[in-house]
Amino acid sequence: MSDEKKNPLMYLFGKTWQYSEGNRKNIVLYWLMFIIAECSNMFCLPLLWAKIVEVVTKEGITPDNIKTLYWLLGAALFQVVFVWSLHGPARTMECGNAFKARIDYRRFLLRGILTLPLAWHNEHHSGDTIDRLGKGANALYNFSEDTFEIIYSFVRLIASFCMLLYFSRSAIYTVIPMICIS
Repeated sequence: MSDEKKNPLMYLFGKTWQYSEGNRKNIVLYWLMFIIAECSNMFCLPLLWAKIVEVVTKEGITPDNIKTLYWLLGAALFQVVFVWSLHGPARTMECGNAFKARIDYRRFLLRGILTLPLAWHNEHHSGDTIDRLGKGANALYNFSEDTFEIIYSFVRLIASFCMLLYFSRSAIYTVIPMICIS
């Protein structure tokens, strides 16, 4: 399949992977860190807050349940710290990899341009070539730097689908066609 007919998202993920040679283990690691962090956000935090609301609405705030509420609030705080302990380092790794991918992509393009015959260079304006090279490298960098947004979107879609499947199987018959249309 030609590059023009590929899904742009898959194409850019592929290019990020291609120009991150030597750093691919870190890519897998920070993608997993993002997935775990967002799964924790999607499943744990809402359940903790739901339990806090349940305790307060059923029993009120009393000396008997204050320890339970403190524990639940502590667990919610721990969950937020846990998410950021994954998300923060993963973002740092992601930005470092984006920088590496941009440099490797630029190096690849420059190598190709420098091997072209002198006649080609006479016919093409060097400023235009440098501008295109920079735009391409920066586009790859901008995508590679923010892959967590795409990963989080997919995790949210799957987690929402799972929650909907658990709470209301009949709603799935409406949601699946709407997802396909979207």
